[in-house]
Amino acid sequence: MTNGRVIAGSDRIVDTTAAKNLIVDDFRQLEFNDPRTVKSLRYNLFVPKNYDVGKSYPLVLFMHDAGATSDVTRTTLFQGLGAIAWASPADQAKRLAPQFAEIIADDDSKTSDALDATINLIKALTEEYSVDKNRIYTTASRAAA
Repeated sequence: MTNGRVIAGSDRIVDTTAAKNLIVDDFRQLEFNDPRTVKSLRYNLFVPKNYDVGKSYPLVLFMHDAGATSDVTRTTLFQGLGAIAWASPADQAKRLAPQFAEIIADDDSKTSDALDATINLIKALTEEYSVDKNRIYTTASRAAA
C-alpha cells in the first residue's frame, strides 16, 4: 500500500538494476594519510549540497563500535542511523564518519594509533573546510549488550 492505495499484485518479473541509498549515497568516501602517525584512515564525509565557504558549519564525528570494524569504507554508514542522522535535508551539517579497520579503543580503554590519526583528520578538515571550531561534536554507537 502506498498513499492509502492498494497496489494489485502481478506475475510480471521486475528486474532491479540500481539501488539508491538515500543520504548514504551523498557521503564521499575519502582517505586521509596522516603524516604524523603514518596511518591511513578511510572515512565518509558528508558536505551539504549548498556548501558555502563563506558560512561556518558544525562538524559531527560519528565513531562506530567494534561490530562495524571493516575494510569497507561505507560500512559505518549502514550501522544504525548514527552516521547519517544529521545529514538529512532538515539537519544538514558537515558529517564525518571514519571507517576503522581495527578496534581503536577496546573495553579496557587501550587505544590504537588510529585514534591519533582521527584527531589529526579533524584538524585537517577544519583547515580545508569552513568548520566552526566551537561546534565540533562527537557521537558514537554502542554495541548491544
